[in-house]
Amino acid sequence: MNKVALFDIDYTLFDTDRFIAEYRKLLKKRFSDVDANKLMEIVEDAYQKTRRKFGYFESLYFCKEVVAASQSGLNPEELERDIFSDKMIEESLYKETMPVFHELQKLGIQFGIFSTGHISFQKRKIKSLEKFLPPEHIHIFALKDNEIGSVLKQYSDSQVFLIDDYLPVLYAAKKADDALTTIWVKRGRFSEMEHIEKDMIDGTVSNLEEIVPILVGE
Repeated sequence: MNKVALFDIDYTLFDTDRFIAEYRKLLKKRFSDVDANKLMEIVEDAYQKTRRKFGYFESLYFCKEVVAASQSGLNPEELERDIFSDKMIEESLYKETMPVFHELQKLGIQFGIFSTGHISFQKRKIKSLEKFLPPEHIHIFALKDNEIGSVLKQYSDSQVFLIDDYLPVLYAAKKADDALTTIWVKRGRFSEMEHIEKDMIDGTVSNLEEIVPILVGE
């Protein structure tokens, strides 16, 4: 049976903590005339407003909020392009992501993405992985929780592995398809989440290198 590995993006393939630290550092340089502590309050408030409005991070809206609160007069579109460059985003992939994808490709495993977020921004995070990811296997939604069943149906003739850092998504997926193999990537902001439904998780890893033996059945 064909094996398909569906990956989440944030905290699974992409080091979101590094990404946040990097863009905050760049913002400090751009807003050097603003008190650093005050700026970080503005940035945190803008981040939370963005998450509340969209349910995920939307970079242009975030920049508009920062510019407005700081009264800097900067152009939000230009700020967004400068701060969230392709280079900075690409460098925020976890260091093991690319080597693991190469290794799994050699083993004949099909790759896919199952993620929540702004579609174009999430795709920028995985741009360097495009060669591994056929477009029809990239599933990005504003709220992926509601799409689990429809996505899994597309792989009904495959052995599916779902790799994610967020336990509720893994629980829901296992309930939708008991034959699914769920792998919890225990790192990032949800790493201390209470693990209640232990029978819903087939494997727990701290980084992507540890998923290889699970996928090959060792």
